Amino acid sequence: MRLRTSNQRAPIPGEPREQRQPQMSDSSTTLVDTELADARTILISADRQGDAVPRSKLLIVAGLENWQAAESAGSAAILTVGLQRASEWHGVNGAPHEDLSRMVRPDGTTEATIQFTRVETDIATYDAAVALGSYLTRVGAKTVSFAKIGVATLELDLETLGDDPKKKSEYLDRLVANAGTIGRRPAAPKTSAASSRQSIAPIVDLEAGQIYLERLEGREVLMEAAARRLRTVTVYDDLRDPGARKALHLHDLEITVNTSAGLRTYEVQGVRDADLASPRRWLNRIPGGTSIAVATGAHVLRAIESAVRAHEYDLVVESVALRRTGWKEINGRWGYLSASGFMTADGLTDDAVSELSERMRNIRYPDTVDRSREVEAAKNTMAAFEELTDPNLFIGPWGAIIHNVAGLGNGGAGCVVAIQGSKGSGKTTVVSFLAAHAGSSFSSDLPMATIDGSASNLGRLGAGLESSFICVDDARKRTSLKKAENEAEGIERLLRMGYAGGAARYTVSEFDQETQTWTEGLPDLASPLVILSGETLPAGDENGASSRERIYPVQIPKGAEIFESGNARRFVQFTENGLPEQHLAHFIRWCAESIEDFGGMEAWRSFWKEAEQGFVDRKAKLPVSIRVREVASVPHTGFVIWLRYLLEIGVIDRDEFFFAGKLALITVDKTALDHGTLNVPMTTAAEFESILATLRSSIVGRQGYVRYLQSPFDESAGDPTRVEREQQLESDQGRFGARLVGVQKQGRSTKGGEAELFLAMQPSDILSLLHREPRFKGLTESELLKAFEEVSIKDGLKLTKMVMIDGQRVKTVSIPWSVWTGTPDDAEAAA
Repeated sequence: MRLRTSNQRAPIPGEPREQRQPQMSDSSTTLVDTELADARTILISADRQGDAVPRSKLLIVAGLENWQAAESAGSAAILTVGLQRASEWHGVNGAPHEDLSRMVRPDGTTEATIQFTRVETDIATYDAAVALGSYLTRVGAKTVSFAKIGVATLELDLETLGDDPKKKSEYLDRLVANAGTIGRRPAAPKTSAASSRQSIAPIVDLEAGQIYLERLEGREVLMEAAARRLRTVTVYDDLRDPGARKALHLHDLEITVNTSAGLRTYEVQGVRDADLASPRRWLNRIPGGTSIAVATGAHVLRAIESAVRAHEYDLVVESVALRRTGWKEINGRWGYLSASGFMTADGLTDDAVSELSERMRNIRYPDTVDRSREVEAAKNTMAAFEELTDPNLFIGPWGAIIHNVAGLGNGGAGCVVAIQGSKGSGKTTVVSFLAAHAGSSFSSDLPMATIDGSASNLGRLGAGLESSFICVDDARKRTSLKKAENEAEGIERLLRMGYAGGAARYTVSEFDQETQTWTEGLPDLASPLVILSGETLPAGDENGASSRERIYPVQIPKGAEIFESGNARRFVQFTENGLPEQHLAHFIRWCAESIEDFGGMEAWRSFWKEAEQGFVDRKAKLPVSIRVREVASVPHTGFVIWLRYLLEIGVIDRDEFFFAGKLALITVDKTALDHGTLNVPMTTAAEFESILATLRSSIVGRQGYVRYLQSPFDESAGDPTRVEREQQLESDQGRFGARLVGVQKQGRSTKGGEAELFLAMQPSDILSLLHREPRFKGLTESELLKAFEEVSIKDGLKLTKMVMIDGQRVKTVSIPWSVWTGTPDDAEAAA
């Protein structure tokens, strides 16, 4: 370090020297007298050099302007030493300048005064002054005192004295004479969190690929890479944590690194909020990230975190991720959440996303901004429907899926679709097609879950799947008792999951992102639709009547061909062409439009729930429980909603709409009757009731018909619809391959009474209908006659009655008409 010297001004002629140093001792005066000619001011700088002569009195000031003011004031007794700023009291290595030590007299008589400003608030200046004072004492100074000016500066104080050099010189003398101890170290200033962050936050330089601090002595690099947030996603479960108290914040970062090959930019997704203060965790995820230098120290890491958070914070995309699928109102708009985004009436947006766990993330829907394939996708699903020989195989599960996806839940009683068929019957092929509507990955992952040995894990199955569905395969007969018990327990849990809300009020284990472990969580309140497929349906011995009534059964008879083409290859094409997920995505967008047109979800649900209740009320005469009717209303209502969508986009016309609606009504009615018989106690005394219920369901399903004694229509010539309705009846019978169940007959008149009506059924006809049902596969004619023994009309001791049918006398099982209709009132009305 070099010195610049300057001679002090000459004393004013005639001015008593004692007046300028009134507080000096005699010894000091003598010393100053002998050195007066050598008094000068010195500015320590890097480009000028002078002599560093020891003096008995030193005044050390900080700041170029303060030193210049002191130089102009002058003092014959004081050597004024100046530095351009207080930080230069010490060298780069932290030690004081050696020039200062050469200004201290070797005889230990030097009295040093250090002057500074605003020491009450400037901690750094205070610490530097204390360190300098300690140094001067160590190198031989007799005393070290401190002259504190306050809020002003030495330059300003001297300016207030005008141009009188005498007053300025006396001011410096008094400043030195009145100097004292330094006092207490100032307290740390209190600042707001925001201003504190700004004051300590480093600079993020994306183009330089660095995060650094701007120091007085130059740039201090904290990390040889730059990072900023692109988007921040807040993840929480609005069903179990509506206040987002346990929210998890995830950031997508843009990272730039300056390499030998130039600037490289990378994107790292899903960085946890807590990991922003641990840059190594996300730097290691980019190529060469392990070699990027990062400064150490907790305060440095906190500074890096602060910088990444604050940089371009107003450009960060903020969005919400809910740990479920389904309908949600966000920013005043209704939409459907999936892993793909938020599907609204205008298509997919990034306002929110469904953050599902593990394999559930496969449930996703493509954007519908391009509507050119909407009709093509709908026709693809229609073609798959027409490829199936049994309409219930499509209407049952698909109608239930639509009902749930449209936001209507699983119905009042809850609905679980169970598809039963032997190995190789094609049930998994059909389920794969249905599942493909929620994403091709979802479909290819079937079976999505199995029952065998996994009952303990079923509590987590479907967690978060609100307004969606899950597929469970592999329900079959088990060889061991333990496996059979596991299956029974698993099926029961799945059934209750479908109608009791999510995991059926079971405590759901959940994965903790912070600890990376599974912890016991709260019950999941989502209500997914369960589609269960297997070789057996849940039976009466394993499950209670309450659970069985909530099953919508879809049975594939053994040996039945379910594909019109005779093989599954054509059907698989409908699954693998990518159109199913397009179709359901467009349907969801249409639902969002409709919900807005209805004025909100409440009005939308109310409309369809009223239609659903109308179905239940109209089917009150079906000989089944109200719960069975409620379950049957779910696929029917869902199928009608789907047909309404197809009609609106022009895939079907009004005639096709009504025909398909009628087909759905016939299908679910028949299934409801079949379903209802599952819950009839199979005692010997009541067995005929189960058989009659099955025969009635065959009539509803147009698989069978009854020939009446008289036309069921008005015989009057004035009824213009009679012929048309009879032709329609014959057409339906031919279309569905209906068989004759029985013939209505009138018995002989009794004494004083009217002739009774009865139903005459040929055993061969009704056995051909009954054998279509798995539970009656092995029913023989003798067992059939025995079942009707209690209620049949006999010829003597025989269990059959001879009746004329089509001009021939045939053996029949004949029962009173009132037994067939179920009530005496019905018999009277029919007569």
